[in-house]
Amino acid sequence: LYMDGIDKIDDLDKKLIDIFAINVGVAFENLLLSQEVEDTQSELILRLGDVVESRSKEAANHVKRMAEYCSQLALLAGLPEYEADLLRRASPMHDIGKIAIPDAVLLKPGKLDDEEWQVMRQHPTIGHQILANSERPILKAASVIALQHHEKYDGSGYPANLKQDEIHIFARIVAIADVFDALSHARCYKTAWPLEEVLAEMRKGAAKHFDPHLLQLFIDNVDIFVKVKDNWKDN
Repeated sequence: LYMDGIDKIDDLDKKLIDIFAINVGVAFENLLLSQEVEDTQSELILRLGDVVESRSKEAANHVKRMAEYCSQLALLAGLPEYEADLLRRASPMHDIGKIAIPDAVLLKPGKLDDEEWQVMRQHPTIGHQILANSERPILKAASVIALQHHEKYDGSGYPANLKQDEIHIFARIVAIADVFDALSHARCYKTAWPLEEVLAEMRKGAAKHFDPHLLQLFIDNVDIFVKVKDNWKDN
């Protein structure tokens, strides 16, 4: 602690300065501890997301790409840096509910029948139930994302047929990022699509599946997202 312009300090002043310095030190330590807790939450979320994806035996770096896609699109959409960072930390848990889906459905190398599709459609609700009771901002955001990321802009999604602004902007962003990544990479039921075909297919979903404003932002800045994809290639 450096103090300028003071000629004389008596014992009381010294004690007050000592107390002030101690309080500053304690406050700084508390900030570091708070950051450590937040970083630990983020790492656990990322690792749990990895567990879900590794169970499905596909898209090894899917959750890492999703985190970056979502953060970048949030910033392009004008969200504050804090919210973009919150979305980056929470988005890897979007499919956590798949941990309860049977292997026979999750790993089926082909189209699901009606009964299997009904089972698969339960994963948003399951994911929300896993996360919903937390008061931590990251987990609260993750619970909303898990529940709503399969809702569609025109109300034809699931599980609640929400539409337009009824869907949280985090979930609207995740929906775009998730489809882009799914189409751009090989899955157990499909091969990877070329970028031009991916964007053409996504354009068909404007104002139907996707928020048209967010989708246009994504397409106009697709080089950003292609760079993220290339930086986190699957092994």
